[in-house]
Amino acid sequence: MNIQNNNTINNYNYSQRISHNPSLQRIIHNPSLQRISHNHSNQNRINLIRNNYYNILNNKTSYENKQTKNIIDLPKPILTNIISYLTNTNDYNNLRITNKFFYSLLDVIKKFNNNICIQEIEYNDYKYNNKCFYLNRQLKIENNYFLNMSNKIIKHGRETQYFINGKIKRISNFKNGRKDGLEQFFFDNKIVFKQVYYKNGVKKENEIINNKNGSCNFIISHNYIYQNIKKFKKNELSFDIIVKNNNFHGDCKYYSYGTLRKITPFYNGLLHGIYKNYELHGLTTIFTYENNKKNGIFVKTNYLNDFKIFGNFENDKLHGLVIMFTNNRMSKTINFDEGNINGKYIEYGENKKEYEFKDSFLNGYINEYSYSNSLKYKIKYINDNFANIFKTYNIIGKLDKEYLFMDDDYVVKKYEDNNLLYTLYKINNSYFIVLNNSVSNESSKIKIYDL
Repeated sequence: MNIQNNNTINNYNYSQRISHNPSLQRIIHNPSLQRISHNHSNQNRINLIRNNYYNILNNKTSYENKQTKNIIDLPKPILTNIISYLTNTNDYNNLRITNKFFYSLLDVIKKFNNNICIQEIEYNDYKYNNKCFYLNRQLKIENNYFLNMSNKIIKHGRETQYFINGKIKRISNFKNGRKDGLEQFFFDNKIVFKQVYYKNGVKKENEIINNKNGSCNFIISHNYIYQNIKKFKKNELSFDIIVKNNNFHGDCKYYSYGTLRKITPFYNGLLHGIYKNYELHGLTTIFTYENNKKNGIFVKTNYLNDFKIFGNFENDKLHGLVIMFTNNRMSKTINFDEGNINGKYIEYGENKKEYEFKDSFLNGYINEYSYSNSLKYKIKYINDNFANIFKTYNIIGKLDKEYLFMDDDYVVKKYEDNNLLYTLYKINNSYFIVLNNSVSNESSKIKIYDL
């Protein structure tokens, strides 16, 4: 009962003190504090403020002989404790700029998200120390900066970025707003992901990019406007290229399992120079480029490094004689004119064949020769279509027969020593023969068969 009476007296005295003290009235009815209480649904925070004030009044070394008229008359530790419950960016920073006293007391600028402080900026010795946090209050980024005459942020010194688990993600160094010195990125297993050296904001020397297991992925050598980029796969070189102003420049080399497979020449982003392709046995293909177009010789070889094809390009089109080889012997020759086959197409072998082309269409005779290089037959084509003329030759290359086809009819001429012996006709299902071709009128025809 006495305890209850004591509590009642204390509560009465406490209420009396509150009612006669404007400063505490402002604390208790402060909208920011009420908002904190509402957001957190925790009356203990308001009670904590009341208890702090109660402790002040009962502290012999405090303000018991003074009349506290304003919140700023409270001791700084108590004010700091009260202010720590402000979890709204505007409330906190508006209080900070209320007057010189609060500006001095709240020397740290804060930014909140969902009642959690996600950024703190502290001014010290003419520079700002900036800290950003994850929502779990784990440090995210820490750096230093100062403001120039235009109030632009100028980073200076070390900047550290962290993973959400607290491990270091990146370390950078700045000098007067520009990267200067070593910069390192890390995987979450603490292995270096990338490192590069800067001088006055420009990458210098070798930039190294690793895989998560620590093996090298890229090496990029920086030399002002040039970058030499080397890509590795399973610790073996995959490609080695040169970049100038973000364009391929120079010989770009490509590898397979550490073996050179291709050299592609560039000049300011355009194919220019001698292109080379390699197989396991060595060089197989050569092209000549000028300003991104094939111009000049091209060569293909086989696994024995013998010639397969030899030709020429002009303005990205085959032009001139193309020679093909089989077993180190010439097997075909083709004449090209601006990408089209024009002239003779010859196939060499036991039976040589000659084709006449115009604008890549068969136009003229196909000639086939025997192993002794004597003519065997000739077939005429017009625009890739059979032109109804077919000629055969004897073993010594002299004309033997000549065939002329006309729909369902035909004419066959027989020669001997280049002299005509007879002509056989099939006309309207009837067969006629003309001997020696001495008479060309109708009476010279001898009907030999009727269908």
